[in-house]
Amino acid sequence: MPTRQALNDWKAVGIQKRHGARRQILSQTNPSNQGNAGDSLPKTDTLLYKVLMRLTKYTIAATELLLIFPAALFMTALFVRNLQPLQYEPAHTAQRIVTWYAARPHIGLWLLLIALPLAVLLTGCGTLLRRWRDEVELREAARHTLAALGPHLATLLVAGATFAAGGILAIVALHVLTD
Repeated sequence: MPTRQALNDWKAVGIQKRHGARRQILSQTNPSNQGNAGDSLPKTDTLLYKVLMRLTKYTIAATELLLIFPAALFMTALFVRNLQPLQYEPAHTAQRIVTWYAARPHIGLWLLLIALPLAVLLTGCGTLLRRWRDEVELREAARHTLAALGPHLATLLVAGATFAAGGILAIVALHVLTD
């Protein structure tokens, strides 16, 4: 298993190979762009790497939102169809969405309600674990946030329990009203 440093060196070599000609042109036109003697990458390549990482973060976030949208639509339709009688809008449209999912179990249930949310869960866990491991700023921000919330932990637990109880009661009430 390669070490983390070896993987980082491998990434740096890949960037250097892809941008070698550009670096030569930039160093000929601007000698101050060479970077320090101890740097593994010139300043322009480091900036390019950061821009590509930011683009990757937003791409993953947008993809996860698109993948979770069908399940969120279905759950919202389940909730909306119980708000009023089915002959009125938006309950009628919500019922049509639920019926469409129910009529297609392989697409509706297996793909849209199980496979896509599972892909989002696995991708999200992997992304969060990698970011937690690689980004010192994220760990620092989490530590500062927890330190600030520490004295108010009891209040946060009460708030979390209150919101959870409200959500559970709303689900139970809707279930009782529909039966």
